[in-house]
Amino acid sequence: MSNVSRFPRQPGFFARWQEVVRLLDAGNRAAAFQKLETLADDGYVEAFAEMGYLFEREGNEVPADLQLSYQWYSRAVDEADDSDGRIGIARLILNGFTSAGSIKDAVCLLEIAIAQGNPVAKITLGAVLHKGDVVPQDLLTAKRYYDAAIQNGYVAPYHYLAQLLAEQGHLFEALSYKIKGHRLAKKIAANDPDDFRLWNISK
Repeated sequence: MSNVSRFPRQPGFFARWQEVVRLLDAGNRAAAFQKLETLADDGYVEAFAEMGYLFEREGNEVPADLQLSYQWYSRAVDEADDSDGRIGIARLILNGFTSAGSIKDAVCLLEIAIAQGNPVAKITLGAVLHKGDVVPQDLLTAKRYYDAAIQNGYVAPYHYLAQLLAEQGHLFEALSYKIKGHRLAKKIAANDPDDFRLWNISK
């Protein structure tokens, strides 16, 4: 799910959103989906990207449907200028859902989300440039995005930056970042194991 600290944008949303979170924490994905769908149908723009995320991920109660995911992410962008919606569309494209656009479109969406201040976009584009399989590899820019996301308090970029440094032969520096990442994760999880800063992506 997305960073809930950006809510609420509309009166009355947060209490209903908390019920969705409670159901997800209890493992009741189907009921959470129904509550979230009601929020979206009621016009709460905060729910649009969340609907996109649920349809993007395969689950027993809510089968993945990438076309519906794309439609909800698009609504989030068009109606709410939501950076999470942009990241969602970019992720669909990067994972092979070409109906959502081109690789160039994905990079552009991530750059806009970064300009909007979304740390997840920094990590995502950093990973794309680091890996270099769909765009030319750019380790210097990847490192810059990882560093920026670290400044936002996220755990994942510590580990990605450690991997990048290890690949360049900077093993001691890589180990230092990895240790810092583990320590930060432990500190954050002690207060809230569901903290959005523990968010991770597969690269």
